[in-house]
Amino acid sequence: MSTQAQKLKEEADALFRSQEFKAASKKYSEAIKLDEANPILFPNRSLCSFKSKEYLNAAADATMAVSLDPSYVKAHVRRAEASDALHRDYIGQMSWQAALNALPKDNLTPSEKAAKEACERGYAESKRRGDEVRAQVKMEIESTTEYPTWRRVFALSENLTSEDIDNNPHTSLSQSKIACDEYRRATEALEHIFHKFPGRDSYTHGAGPIDSLANVILHDTRIPYDWDDTWLPKIYVVLQAQNENADAWKDLQFDDGFRELVMKRHREKGWDATQTALVITVQCWIVHARMIEGVGVKRVNYFHSALQTLHWARKELMPHGYSDKCSCCDRVFRPTYLLWVQKSYLDSMMECLECSKAGDKKPQYLEELRSEAENLIFTVDAMPREDDAVMAVTYQDMPRGMAYAALGVYYSEKAYLAEPPVPLPEFDELLKKSIGSYLLAGLCFPVGDEYRARYLNRALEGMIFSETAVSMLMDTLKHLEKAIEEMKPIWGSGATVSGERLRNTIGFLADTRRQFAAGVYKEDTILRFPHPVRDAVPLGRRK
Repeated sequence: MSTQAQKLKEEADALFRSQEFKAASKKYSEAIKLDEANPILFPNRSLCSFKSKEYLNAAADATMAVSLDPSYVKAHVRRAEASDALHRDYIGQMSWQAALNALPKDNLTPSEKAAKEACERGYAESKRRGDEVRAQVKMEIESTTEYPTWRRVFALSENLTSEDIDNNPHTSLSQSKIACDEYRRATEALEHIFHKFPGRDSYTHGAGPIDSLANVILHDTRIPYDWDDTWLPKIYVVLQAQNENADAWKDLQFDDGFRELVMKRHREKGWDATQTALVITVQCWIVHARMIEGVGVKRVNYFHSALQTLHWARKELMPHGYSDKCSCCDRVFRPTYLLWVQKSYLDSMMECLECSKAGDKKPQYLEELRSEAENLIFTVDAMPREDDAVMAVTYQDMPRGMAYAALGVYYSEKAYLAEPPVPLPEFDELLKKSIGSYLLAGLCFPVGDEYRARYLNRALEGMIFSETAVSMLMDTLKHLEKAIEEMKPIWGSGATVSGERLRNTIGFLADTRRQFAAGVYKEDTILRFPHPVRDAVPLGRRK
């Protein structure tokens, strides 16, 4: 190590002892610039990142140190610690074992004995966590610790071949595995940018993570996972860089001014150049909506701009047919991608409405929900079925399911929240439309998807407050309980489903189930339970 690098290391060590981890990390970085092949500096900076909860950076530095010196125990330890913090216990176990292998086998010094004991404890804890998530997804133990969805998917699929998974396309495992694999690739691509090209903010379109991130979000908005405190800022930096690199329009929205700029580009540079910028714009909007914005109007607006841009460009700008010049760009303008964006737009509006964040836009959103949902269903029904069974579920069934769920929300809101309250016959009619939509939504989503349980539960909630035969209540309740059990391996108690809400519905109908079993209620008994707002309704009556 050079004299200057040694001096910087000593300054960094002092800052670390004072628990000034970020300042220490900067000093280690300065030393690394002077001595990039020194394996000692990287684990030290890795520990600074770990203490600052920057686990991705910690893992990257530790991995670099291991590549520089595979015999360096501290490098393996740092990699193990960071991997465990990222729920990558499979890498953690391997790294703890590598650290143990790097220690002397005999005649250990007191410090080496202490290191060995620490590594054995680390390995045991990492293995325990891996065993626990496997036991959870196999339903051998209750889900006491909620692991990220991607980790549960990984555990469930680790002993299966691709053929095993693809042969069951209408399962949550099949669909979630696609999105999880894509998210892993996006993470690796983004980390590659930040660690191979530190300080640089440009990369070739198509080689970066934005396309993959957009695909994951559109496939399943529940999959993206915030790895650590640096993850979202990194995404934002790459979004801005991608936008600038393509001279795109991420910071605008779909309006007359936006259209004028796009048309000007189209006139001056032609479709190919305009297409690339439009694709980057749409993908940046999609990623920004899900990863940067929280639930609310801003998220809805980003998805709305993406959707309207695709509609407009397909109608007004695209030449007839598709080209193979850029398969990534070409794919974004295909009907199946448009269905994905419609699905995400509907989902964002439903989130906004259900979290009471729509404000004065609520009436507008409700009508837009109905219009967009009906349009999506019509489009899917008119399309030929995808030849690939997995892709048919991805591009057609799941968007259709979200559209039916949107109609369920629309009719439910119209029934419950109309001012003044609608007459009872109209209330029943609206609820029945909501119930029917929710039941169809549940059937469209894959077996084992929490959305099945979510929308079966919504349907059952509607049945409780409308005139419903006991046989239908009991049948739907049975299907709901089955869906809850099926969702547990991947979704645990639910990423978007309220476990308490599910339990409340089942608990509410416990007495009805007992009365039915005792013969008090017959299959054709019609029940209506009083609604908190619409009271004075008889509890139940026999046919």
